[in-house]
Amino acid sequence: MLSAGLYLFIAYGFPGRSQFGILLLGVTCLFILYIWALRHASNLGATALIVAPVVLRLLFLLSIPELSDDFYRFIWDGHVMHRNQNPYLVIPADWAGQLSDGATGMLAHMNSPEYHTVYPPVCQFLFWLATAQSPDDVFSSMVWLRVLTVIAETGTMFLMVAILRYYKLPAGHMWFYGLNPLVVLELTGNLHPDAFMIFFSVLFYYLWVSRKTWWSAGALGLAIGAKLLPLLILPFLFKHLGVKRFISYALIVAIVFLGGFIPFLSLEVISGMMSSIHLYFRYFEFNASVYYLIRETLSAFYGYNPIALVGPMMAGICVVLLFIRVVFTMQKSTRLSDDVVWAFFLYLLCALVVHPWYVTILAAFTVISEKKFALVWTYLVFLSYHRYRTPGVDDSLLIIFLEYLLLAVAVWVELYRPHLFRRLFPSAV
Repeated sequence: MLSAGLYLFIAYGFPGRSQFGILLLGVTCLFILYIWALRHASNLGATALIVAPVVLRLLFLLSIPELSDDFYRFIWDGHVMHRNQNPYLVIPADWAGQLSDGATGMLAHMNSPEYHTVYPPVCQFLFWLATAQSPDDVFSSMVWLRVLTVIAETGTMFLMVAILRYYKLPAGHMWFYGLNPLVVLELTGNLHPDAFMIFFSVLFYYLWVSRKTWWSAGALGLAIGAKLLPLLILPFLFKHLGVKRFISYALIVAIVFLGGFIPFLSLEVISGMMSSIHLYFRYFEFNASVYYLIRETLSAFYGYNPIALVGPMMAGICVVLLFIRVVFTMQKSTRLSDDVVWAFFLYLLCALVVHPWYVTILAAFTVISEKKFALVWTYLVFLSYHRYRTPGVDDSLLIIFLEYLLLAVAVWVELYRPHLFRRLFPSAV
């Protein structure tokens, strides 16, 4: 009930993301209640474990996100498809002056109207579905998109309970994800489509442990079709499948993923997406860790921001680190979920942009992993909202340094002093 009251305030009474102090206070209270709830999760049955998180998510049903304006782009892409246009070819700013009032409102609130959409085909289908009833009505489309998100989240939690039973772990571990304030606020509250990526990623894992190998390949293809990030899972399957089966498996994943692009595909689409990816790796930066250290070092030497050089370099460093991790685990019987957690963690450490909702995939696989340090990050990542306290102000390097310093401490404690970590999350034992 206390958590519900705080979520209702954030959903309907929060003054905006510029009020960083109020947000951090509310989130801190939510995490304290979250940790308290985890201590009592083992006393509940599977149905009650799922009902409570779903009820908290439904509190947001009619709320307009105050912490993110990305949902306007999601609704816009659906609107474009209902006008029989290809969302990958349309640059919203080019349509100014020739739109209905509802669509003009979307365009006015959109944060990147000059760029092509970057959302893969699974997301595009869901955006189309959410806007099917009223393509020009932002509020109605937003509500339907939230309904789809809650459905996906509910499915994710059911699958998590099934996987936990397979590993003979307490069903209450599902609350690591189900009640996590970051997950609730960023996925259901702010409508980020990572909820769909997580659903298909967890579905992949459920089918994998259920020994439905080829079906799991299809689920992984759909997960990548919702967001490219689950591609990182693929290399870690090599040791489980062997060369021939891995090639067949990767082929199924590729067919499912690329099949989603068939309704949209053209040379112009490929060019537009490559242009957007190029911009992402060379021009955008937010809440980064290793990249900021390299940037500040090279800036002192060159006298300007070397992002155009360092961005692609960080992608290369990430590939090398993932390769080392794959080789390191080839001869070890590590649980796949642990490999996935480390893969996503290494990627986020190398990323130029780490929005809070990027960490939710770590929270999902933490449920079925032996490593729980990512739960600490799901709280610390809210420090990145400090950037929005004043429009046009860059990240506070001191705040970002504090975030990653505390995260490093959490990783070290779990690796070398795990008994201390279990005191914070006793149900993780």
